[in-house]
Amino acid sequence: MLRERYLRVYDLHSWSGVVTGLFLFLVSITGCFALFDHEIKTWEDANLRAAVPEVPVDIHSKFEHWVNQEIGDNEPQSVGISFPSKYEPFYSGRYQYRDSEKQSKRGHIHWHATTGEELPVRGGGLSEWILDFHRDLMWPEALGGRQAGRAIVGLAGIILMLSILSGILTHTKIIREFFTLRFNNTIRLKWTDTHKALGLWVLPFYTMISFTGAFLGIIAILSPVIAALAFKGDTEALIEAVVGLPTERSGVQAQMLSVDELRELRNPRSGLTPNQIIINNWGDRAAEYRIFYDVDRELGRFEQYTVSGVSGELIKFEPINELSPANRVSNAIAPLHYGTFGGIWLKAFYFVLGLSLCFLIATGLIMWLEKRLHGKEGSKSQAFYRKLGRVIIGTTLGLPIATASLFYLDKLYLGHEASRLWWTGFTYFAVWFAVTVFSLCSKQDEYWQIRSLLRLNAVLYIAIPVLNHSYYLNESLPNLSQPWAAVDLGFVLIGMITFLLTWFIPKQRQQPIRKELMAKS
Repeated sequence: MLRERYLRVYDLHSWSGVVTGLFLFLVSITGCFALFDHEIKTWEDANLRAAVPEVPVDIHSKFEHWVNQEIGDNEPQSVGISFPSKYEPFYSGRYQYRDSEKQSKRGHIHWHATTGEELPVRGGGLSEWILDFHRDLMWPEALGGRQAGRAIVGLAGIILMLSILSGILTHTKIIREFFTLRFNNTIRLKWTDTHKALGLWVLPFYTMISFTGAFLGIIAILSPVIAALAFKGDTEALIEAVVGLPTERSGVQAQMLSVDELRELRNPRSGLTPNQIIINNWGDRAAEYRIFYDVDRELGRFEQYTVSGVSGELIKFEPINELSPANRVSNAIAPLHYGTFGGIWLKAFYFVLGLSLCFLIATGLIMWLEKRLHGKEGSKSQAFYRKLGRVIIGTTLGLPIATASLFYLDKLYLGHEASRLWWTGFTYFAVWFAVTVFSLCSKQDEYWQIRSLLRLNAVLYIAIPVLNHSYYLNESLPNLSQPWAAVDLGFVLIGMITFLLTWFIPKQRQQPIRKELMAKS
């Protein structure tokens, strides 16, 4: 009975990994690069490479004129402004309103932090694609939009948690397997030992990343369920309990408080200045300014002041250490998932652990194929499993190549800014598809393909900093304190390590001695 139960759990672990392995790999590899969203933004946009002035120019009059001109007589849903910061050294204004036909309209603008001049708004591309493709797969509106996409990505977290649990249950000698690496044995045992040891040593990170990813992905779907259980289906009551409901408009027009007066308003707990203000009920006497502060090296996204948009009178202050348990948890999930609470070195650590998850998934797929190509399992033909193996090689190693291609497209793109995001997505899928087709159609040994594609990855990544510097010929060499320099250095290191790794991969799979003797006879 125990043996049968063990085999059922083992089959669950094996088949859940095989069926969803490529999807988990996609989410994991894109997540590795999404960690550096802010740094990649400074790499792609020269406007983000300016220094933040000690005293930025006053901007309220231009901000107010722009909002009133754009919204007109329509009732605004939200108005916001971000102050110059390390990653965005300019003012950034935005608005959202519904027109007379109840269609949602959005707009944004950038102003120079020193002169106040309007800056060109760059079309979405590299950084937007990398982050949003990881978060919601850029899911089309016709199929449910990005909320549906986030739910699908959230399923990846649930599947990973299931694989972790079933994997733990199959490890009957877990302590010994922590230290078992039989590199002098057969290829299959090498993959097996690597898969087990890696899964056990990095288990806490995998558990955390799967739980937080699932939470971020499916919370929007669970909200109606929670409302039904706790608030008898009243979703607004749930929202009010967690974040509170906005104040309704009074219908009386009023002059808005200057955002310049709040720019230097320091957080009494941390001493930091605001990073942005979101304004509800713009132009109305009941207007509220929600002033957001970064949290300094703490597990949270922000701290928030709420003041009257007319008088500046304090309405509410929510320090992170006084939040309700529900708000504290929800406020910590995203920083914990993306590693934004510990600086660039924590992100680098997350990146390495994220790559180990990709390697864990890949070794699991290789083990499954090895047992069918060179073992007794499987009911399909050898040709079928070889083609499947080539597809797996092409899709897994094609993803980092497709990601690298976006950095080249960013600097070589000559089209309209409005079409940049579309071409970014097209390039990503075209390169990914081309690498997969190459792998499927190649007549070379699978291990030769792995070596070749890894070396192509290495060359592409090492050349990215060269492309970046040649694009900005008049720009002095950056120092490592600049975010875009960290991206260049990271690619050089990744490329070098990847190239060195290929020396440990055989040019072809070595056949067992018994098979070699049989072939000779």
